[in-house]
Amino acid sequence: RIFTRNIFNTFVRESLLKNCEKIRARLDSVANTGEAVDVQEIIFKLTMDTIGLVGFGIDLNTLEKDFVPFAHAFDRTQKLISKRFLRPGWNTIFGFLLVYGII
Repeated sequence: RIFTRNIFNTFVRESLLKNCEKIRARLDSVANTGEAVDVQEIIFKLTMDTIGLVGFGIDLNTLEKDFVPFAHAFDRTQKLISKRFLRPGWNTIFGFLLVYGII
């Protein structure tokens, strides 16, 4: 069998270790510079890279890039979904803003 729990767990563990090594390297490079680090962004990128690799077999490599269009679009989509859930009638407002080029 190709897809067993043991093989899956091993693959996930190896993927996480690979991505955590990228985070360690990034943090090491800024450790003595006083540069601010956005931990939420790092965790988001860790999640994106791990899911991309485990779920789709694609290394998005977001941890090593400053701007990733896919990650940006995903984050924006999540915000829009939250607004839709929290604000009934959002589509009327969103449509207006979209038509007039505000967003």
